[in-house]
Amino acid sequence: MRSPEDIDVDVLTLPCRVWCTVTVSRGSFTLADGVEIEGGSLELSSGQQTQERLSFTLSPDWVPVDEWSPFAPYGQVARLRVHVEPDGMAPFTVDRGSFLLQDVTWDSGTTGPVKVTAYSLLQRLVDDDFAFPTSPDPKATLLREVERLCYPHLVPVLECGNPVLPGGLSWGNRRVEALGKLADMYGFRFYVGPDDLLHVVDSTRRGVVATYSGEDLLLSEARKMSHAVPNRWTAVSNSTGGDRSHSGGLSHSVAVNVGTRTPALYGVVHKVLQVQAGSQDEVVAAADRAMREATSGNDARSFKIVQDYRLDLGDVIQVVTPDGGMVAGIVTGVVMDLSGGAQSMRVDVREMTVV
Repeated sequence: MRSPEDIDVDVLTLPCRVWCTVTVSRGSFTLADGVEIEGGSLELSSGQQTQERLSFTLSPDWVPVDEWSPFAPYGQVARLRVHVEPDGMAPFTVDRGSFLLQDVTWDSGTTGPVKVTAYSLLQRLVDDDFAFPTSPDPKATLLREVERLCYPHLVPVLECGNPVLPGGLSWGNRRVEALGKLADMYGFRFYVGPDDLLHVVDSTRRGVVATYSGEDLLLSEARKMSHAVPNRWTAVSNSTGGDRSHSGGLSHSVAVNVGTRTPALYGVVHKVLQVQAGSQDEVVAAADRAMREATSGNDARSFKIVQDYRLDLGDVIQVVTPDGGMVAGIVTGVVMDLSGGAQSMRVDVREMTVV
């Protein structure tokens, strides 16, 4: 959770004045400081396609004219801060971190707004693919491999274990996809923090940072049932060795044959997992883990709450549902409005057991 963590959620139920500012730099040069945006949104999602997208609008005074204009996408980085003044309470500011400007649009010859889209500093890894597929160094640790994948754009910080990676791993040439596969191997998540470092976190080691209920910030819950949930999984190793190839390599299948997803009634929904593994035991473990996660009751849930601008990917929260139940889960997605009005935000969580 972003600072200040000691603010009670009840404070956010008060009438609040909210506004957002950005400070823009290019390299070591600050081009604009504390520019108030007219509106926008921040969308966060985690997984192999981890993405943090910031969209906002500005007055036409900020139309870029050259590469040194503050809102020209020539390496400019915007630092987003959310300022909150609760009625009768001390104001506070939430630093949402840095975002690399990606697209800037406006209607030439009109007085319409300037529209800006920016992504977290992970975008620097997206923009700089390796020239060829790569593999970890022999006996590399998780930290060493993450450092290699991030160099020279980001510095990683581990908030998790640092295991030695199994042999036989190989990646494509896309850095962020490789990070996503590594994170999936160990059940970790990653994001760029307000310190501009890449945090790799084991959320199961974290305590609950906030509890929401209908008595404070919880507004509603969106529920969904889907036939897209698999009941059969096959893990296939991406690695090759000796005369072993993808087509004749390691694999292992598991299936659910009882309960609500028994194939005789549910049909077969088959998910093939391309895993980075060097042994049959690791392939078996990957298939078993996928089935266990899908059948453990740890569902994805989506809640609408009064905006808590401090929430981050990987945070562990609790939600008291309208029927009195308790949901504890890891934040996997956030959509917050930055217009400053009385808006709600969506929070996606993956249920977990909190010990």
